[in-house]
Amino acid sequence: MSSNTRQGDLASQMTCLSLQSEAPNTLCSHPIAQLPGETLIVIFGSAIWQNDSLRLRAASSSSAIYTHPYVFTLAQLVISTSSLWSLVSYRARAWYPKLVNLQIERSGLCPLQVMFIAPAIEEESDLEEEVSTANAFVSLISPLVSRFEAVHFDVYEYRSFKSIIGLLNSHGAPLLQEIDIVVSTAPASFAVSSHLQMDWTNDEVTATERTGSTHPFLRSVSLHDLYPVLVAAHTLTNVTHVQLSFTASHRHWHKYEPDFPHIIQFLKGLPRIEDVFFESDAFYQHPPESDPAVKFLYRADLPNLRTFTWKDALPCSVATVMDSLFAPRLETLKLAVVKQRYSTTDNGSASVCMPSLKELYVECTDKKGLESALCALDLPSLERLEVTHVPFPLSKSMIIAEPAPPVFPHITYLFNVPCLQNLTHLSICGFTISKSRLITRGDYGFIYTPSLQCLSLIECTRASGLLAELAESNDSINVGVKVCPRLREVTIAGCADVSREDIERLLRSRSQRCQREEIQKIVQSKGDAQQMALLGRKIVPLRRPKGASPGATIHGMPTSPSAAPKAEDPNYEAFVPVQLEKLYIDGCEMVTEDDVFELEDMEFGTAMFYW
Repeated sequence: MSSNTRQGDLASQMTCLSLQSEAPNTLCSHPIAQLPGETLIVIFGSAIWQNDSLRLRAASSSSAIYTHPYVFTLAQLVISTSSLWSLVSYRARAWYPKLVNLQIERSGLCPLQVMFIAPAIEEESDLEEEVSTANAFVSLISPLVSRFEAVHFDVYEYRSFKSIIGLLNSHGAPLLQEIDIVVSTAPASFAVSSHLQMDWTNDEVTATERTGSTHPFLRSVSLHDLYPVLVAAHTLTNVTHVQLSFTASHRHWHKYEPDFPHIIQFLKGLPRIEDVFFESDAFYQHPPESDPAVKFLYRADLPNLRTFTWKDALPCSVATVMDSLFAPRLETLKLAVVKQRYSTTDNGSASVCMPSLKELYVECTDKKGLESALCALDLPSLERLEVTHVPFPLSKSMIIAEPAPPVFPHITYLFNVPCLQNLTHLSICGFTISKSRLITRGDYGFIYTPSLQCLSLIECTRASGLLAELAESNDSINVGVKVCPRLREVTIAGCADVSREDIERLLRSRSQRCQREEIQKIVQSKGDAQQMALLGRKIVPLRRPKGASPGATIHGMPTSPSAAPKAEDPNYEAFVPVQLEKLYIDGCEMVTEDDVFELEDMEFGTAMFYW
């Protein structure tokens, strides 16, 4: 090394020492100095989860980090705060144990969040290196399993997660709260080991027979493209949230194709489960009717289940899966239905009754899939229904013209039992609203939703016809409304054919002031008609014989001190609907802001909101 180089290094070190000595005086004027250390720790802790390399850069021995005195002080704060090193993460393909040891050493005795994320596969040889690095990482942190608070593994090769699953199955983790294991999709040209080629029966990963819970605080488990029964049942006793994702298994041969009995077997080991997120486009069907002994494998009792979310559900599989879950407290069901890949006549069950379900959210790509997914469901307690059309993604070369939105099915065709007595909230998005061909079932079927209070029509075509039905009066007395007398709130967004006249008719029919004015006109007109009838001819009452009672008869005809009895007028007040309280209008081309102002001046009693 030349003398000039040594002099340069010496000068650099002297500069660093000079900056460090001046740091207290310089830092006082910097805004960061005004923040308490506790606040900085919270900020850093949040940033570390977004980019855990921040700690490593702050702890670097490079003199470049000491260019600014306040950076030097912050680096010292990061190094000396053990909670900021509780995230033990590894993202490199090659194995560098010193990097992991540094994080463990500085974490002190804090609970650990363990994270292993394999880099993207560039060459086929990277797969073996990933397996080797993952096993070495688990071997190094295994003595600290009692401090694990969360475990996250994201790998490409199935053999890479065996060691971490084996560690959690065979050792107690009293602080563990969350497990997240992801098997990402490797390039199709690489020889990734298939899940079906691996022998799990004689492996140490297989669930062992144990009693009691070795993970008392474990609440969340997420498994992506992973054989679910690999996780031992004794680790899942207290789990309340589970996510099972199986993506594109029919397009990648090495992906695990979820078997229905395996899914049910896994769910049976979750006695306290409350929330299930399920992602799978596989086809599920009931066992043969001639083999009742096998039906036990297709039934799971989930007494505490509250919410079930299913993404990429095949329409013909919905009834099968829901019929296999005994969930007496299930209140919310969320379905994202995909397009049927092949024709089938098996719809799982003739009727699936879900007596406790109150909320149903459905996304679909076509009308047929929507009808097929819901036609077997019986939902007597349903209160909220939201149906959204999500267009099937097409490449630009395949799009010749913008496809028309599908027709929203008649409500009487959606479910096994058409009447929705308890439905209070209905939202329809992205559909064409069409009348029914059966006159006996009403134009739009809203006669079957008498308790409806909130209605949302978002980006729907032909919505004006539906609004016209909501504005129709009762046919028998020409007042009140024909359907939905309890409607309180309406949202109309992106409906191009809705006009100002449609809005005005709706507001007028749902205004209690206007309704009572109509009743007064009817009563007044009837009174005038009766008065005219009396003035048209002179009526002379018959003389009653002496001693005859008021109820006596003359020549077989009853007499009365007053005029002959007549039918009572109906109680018009009973037909007055609930006042429409709120109306939201957004993006309707034929309704302008000036129209809204004019309608507000008419004082229908409805608060209007326009965007």
